[in-house]
Amino acid sequence: MPRILFCCPHAKTKRLGASKVYLEIAEGFRDLDWEVDLIGPEDLGSTGQPNSSHQYAPLLKDYLRSNAAKYDVIEYEHTHLPYARSFFDDRPLFVARSVLLHHCVRNANIQTLPKLKNRLSHLIKKNSRERRSLTVLNQANETLRYADLVNVPNTDDKEVLINAGHSPDKIAVIPFGLTKHRLSQFTPAECPSSLNPIIAFVGSFDPRKGLREFPEIVQRIVQQKPDLRFRLIGTAGLVPDESGVLSYFPGHLRKFIEVKPRFDPDELPELLRPCSLGVFPSHVEGFPFGVLEMLAAGLPVCAYRTPGAPMMLKSDFLSAKGDGAALATNLLRLLNDHSYLNEARTWARARATEFNWDSIIKQTSELYLARARQNSQ
Repeated sequence: MPRILFCCPHAKTKRLGASKVYLEIAEGFRDLDWEVDLIGPEDLGSTGQPNSSHQYAPLLKDYLRSNAAKYDVIEYEHTHLPYARSFFDDRPLFVARSVLLHHCVRNANIQTLPKLKNRLSHLIKKNSRERRSLTVLNQANETLRYADLVNVPNTDDKEVLINAGHSPDKIAVIPFGLTKHRLSQFTPAECPSSLNPIIAFVGSFDPRKGLREFPEIVQRIVQQKPDLRFRLIGTAGLVPDESGVLSYFPGHLRKFIEVKPRFDPDELPELLRPCSLGVFPSHVEGFPFGVLEMLAAGLPVCAYRTPGAPMMLKSDFLSAKGDGAALATNLLRLLNDHSYLNEARTWARARATEFNWDSIIKQTSELYLARARQNSQ
């Protein structure tokens, strides 16, 4: 029985998108008769933020120097193991995974919250933030250079890494997906009445996910569709509560917006069921589960043409990064043509079924076994 170790750099909970990836992949490998171990920062004695590589990376290095020989495959995040391969036992396959590629985040040049105190703080910390970003970029490049295999969830990530000088031969593009059970929880309803449509958004509410553009998007939609509502789900994060989210919208728009800062994953299908379509104005992603789950609920999703979402969406549903006006136009095109919207909803559900987690994990397992055999020769 092959053995694999997953090194999750975040708290082990499915409420966090990055952790959800590691937890569900671990479950899938167990179903394929792998012997699986999964460790988080708490298992290494990390007391700081899990993304603090100055603490986490040395602890992970020490753990792997003592334990790597037990495994056939070891998988870890792409920024957290910037050490020469010779530090570790040469038998396991070392796989660097990207859930959210730092190179793409850096290139996206995400702005801070638009309030004055946030802008001032952002300006004051500009130099230290740039130094930190460069440090993480260097750590990522070192981690990727020493890995035996690199696993990224979208084609944009691979192109970015090739342009950064990494070998295309060791970069595998493997998207995320939904298990059969999870897919079955989403049972698309008939298209809700066009008189009272709801546009869904699933994700945290912050500048990376389109906080700055959201007011314009809402304004442009409700000017034409005054009976429409936006349902923002899972917004908690940088902005923790409903009142905080609403404070970023002008007062006259707040009546059009429902906010559910937190939700249990099993609640999501019912929260999406009365919605007509989805919006996802994120500036950079790895492979956003929120988009995939909206598709599973039969919601076509309009998004930016940035890393992540385009792996799942038609080009007709995409607009340039930060162009809230164009994104709103795409939403209105669907809302104004009921036949087009119905066709798009049918397409959305079918598209979600193409990202079958069981098949994707089987593909990943086969790749890891083949590369592990090559590595041991």
